[in-house]
Amino acid sequence: MKGNEEGASELIDETLIIAMGLVLAVVTLMLISGVIPLTEKTAYLVPQFGVGNLSGHTVITIFNRGGEPVYFNGSPQAKYKAELYVNTQSGSYKAVPSPALTVFKPGDTIYAYYTGSGFILTNTLSGATFSSLPGGKIVVSFVDATSGVLIAKGELVLAAATISPTATATSTTTTTTVTVKTTVTATTTTATATSTTSATATATSPTPKPTCPPNNPHCNDCPGPWPWC
Repeated sequence: MKGNEEGASELIDETLIIAMGLVLAVVTLMLISGVIPLTEKTAYLVPQFGVGNLSGHTVITIFNRGGEPVYFNGSPQAKYKAELYVNTQSGSYKAVPSPALTVFKPGDTIYAYYTGSGFILTNTLSGATFSSLPGGKIVVSFVDATSGVLIAKGELVLAAATISPTATATSTTTTTTVTVKTTVTATTTTATATSTTSATATATSPTPKPTCPPNNPHCNDCPGPWPWC
């Protein structure tokens, strides 16, 4: 009885080994034929996402802290090609790389700015015209362009954009012209000045001075008039 049990156990073991071998062979055949796609290795990337301010407008900054270079075009040197997606409360966008942006290497900084209808990915903001980022939560994702596998993701939270209405105060200066009508009444006063001067001239006859008789010795005793002194 014991021998039968040992024989059955060996038969089961052999059956399991054969079955595992068949499964492995089928899986290998499917992988080789492409029925089961292999997940390719994606780039190792350690980005640091942030928000920068330029001339009063906000942009997304991405600093490459380390990892492997990723490319944004079809360069023959591109081992890993990446795409950047930006999800905002106003919509989801695929950032369009600028022609000058080719590779993103460790130590590089790139920018994603908002045009009002989408995002542009660039390595320089010189000469760029853009709007501030939409307010609220922003999710930035690096995706492998070949396999579609997520490489890295970051979240940013911005304050809601507030549009302050510009009130133009118009100062109206009212000039009041007061016309003062002055009536000048000219009164002609005729003054009749009657000047009557009565001058009465009284002719006074001079008193004749006495004449000292000649040879009168007393004439010289006093100055006169005579008689005598």
